[in-house]
Amino acid sequence: MADATTSSPTFPAVSLADWRDERCAELGAEGYERKLVSRTREGLRVEPLHDDAPGRHAALPGRATRGWRAEVDLDARGGAAAARTELARDLAHGVSGVRAALASADDLPALLEGVDLATCAVHFLGGDAARARRGAAGAGRARGVAADALRGGLGAEGAEATAELARWTRDAAPGLFARARLGRGGGRARGGRGAAARARAGARTRAAARVVRRRPRARRRDARAGARARARHRRLRRARQAARPAARAWRASSRRSAATRRRNARVVCARRAPRTRCDPWVNLLRGTTIAFAAAAGGADAVVLLPYDACLGASDAEARRLAANTHALLALESRLGFVEDPGAGAGLVEELTAALARRAWELFQELVAQGGVDAAHASGWLDTRIAESADRDARDVRTRRRGIVGVSEYPALDEALPTRPPLREAAADARLAAPFEALRARSDRHLAATGARPRAFLANLGPVAEHTARATFARNLLAAGGIEAPANDGFASVGDAVAAFEASGARLCVICSSDARYAEAVPELAPELARRGALVVVAGRAGEREDAWRAAGVAHFVHLGCDALASLAALLDAAEVAA
Repeated sequence: MADATTSSPTFPAVSLADWRDERCAELGAEGYERKLVSRTREGLRVEPLHDDAPGRHAALPGRATRGWRAEVDLDARGGAAAARTELARDLAHGVSGVRAALASADDLPALLEGVDLATCAVHFLGGDAARARRGAAGAGRARGVAADALRGGLGAEGAEATAELARWTRDAAPGLFARARLGRGGGRARGGRGAAARARAGARTRAAARVVRRRPRARRRDARAGARARARHRRLRRARQAARPAARAWRASSRRSAATRRRNARVVCARRAPRTRCDPWVNLLRGTTIAFAAAAGGADAVVLLPYDACLGASDAEARRLAANTHALLALESRLGFVEDPGAGAGLVEELTAALARRAWELFQELVAQGGVDAAHASGWLDTRIAESADRDARDVRTRRRGIVGVSEYPALDEALPTRPPLREAAADARLAAPFEALRARSDRHLAATGARPRAFLANLGPVAEHTARATFARNLLAAGGIEAPANDGFASVGDAVAAFEASGARLCVICSSDARYAEAVPELAPELARRGALVVVAGRAGEREDAWRAAGVAHFVHLGCDALASLAALLDAAEVAA
């Protein structure tokens, strides 16, 4: 017997290029591309294996290993006193920054009464530079904190006003940033309308250039993070890489210290697009993923929306859970003690570099167009963004991009928490909104009639034969607010017809295998149609579609179909008011 301590044999080293050549020889070039290579939403190629040899990739400089600031949004336009109580509660839960929306910057001193401005970063989301400057200085004086000890950001509308405010922060308050509200051309506005990652990075870099050329100090990038961790992680790293060639082009790095460059590279992440009103508790998972991706990507500050942010004004529990998420990731998971967690991972590094190159190319295209404003005026930029938004909408409509709790695994019997309405509706377009509109139709129908629209599942054959498509159909119908009670299936067409008549439903979905469809659908569909059913088949008809439609089938639902359009048509057929 061989010695149990004998080490395993050493396998010969194989280079990545050799491995690819072997797979291409086995699968063929087309087979390799189809089976092993995927592409991101931005069209970037993702190889199955990546080179992560030690020393090949270096960590991105950026956030020191001190964690990130947990920041919150605070709507104080209804009065500083009530908002001050909410802010005090957030600070007690570990929050270290606030982004305040005020009716006037003159209200800042009252809002910040009792707040340690030497440790809490304050961002005023207004656009009046003069009032922002007065408000910040007044708040500091009221708390006995010198202007040069303040941390946070002040909003200004447009490049000129931002540059003017930046000159004041440079001279009087170096810990403050001039937050540019760059209007239609900024990457933040574009992100809310569905711009792809490379378009957002290029637009942000170009928009920031308008300010930085006037005053390099005025630079703060607010990147929005959605819920897909790996993609958001590399996009934040990409944002840091994309700014490097711009800084070299402006020769800004030679005029500033490394510490100042790191401060100016901070990224704040906040986005409503992936959040949902239906099943809002899933937003806790989305928020955790967003915070992880933002922190791993090098964000200096993360704004994590409470799980109920889409329902109205968040309550204390939801805000506490958002603050706790930061603490769990930063302290218990020790994520705040690592500068660049993705450094050295071949997949992360290669995709980050590819996105940065694409963003820089787009930045140069924007320069060639005459800048963001000129590109907007000519329609070039809006066309690019519309194409990206259409891609997103198509993926959501077809459920290629599923939304848990809304288009996938919806819970029709959920009881949503009630929240006071927001003073101002959020401008971000949410991905789940079209499906939630269908659910709202069903909710109104339930309130008016006492029952939701219902579909009958004509499950043919044994359970093993129909269960896959029956489960698919129930899940799809529930996404539109349509109930579809399960059953064990029917042995014959006659049994299915009799059960449909007893159900009282208007909609009927036939579920079984392709082999049984060939025999049963031509017989079953006419019988159901004669009894007033709108007949739907779960699956693709292929070459039989014309014959089946002639037999009485009205719709086909399957993977990749336009689920939104199909559900809207079924609700119309069930006479559910729009």
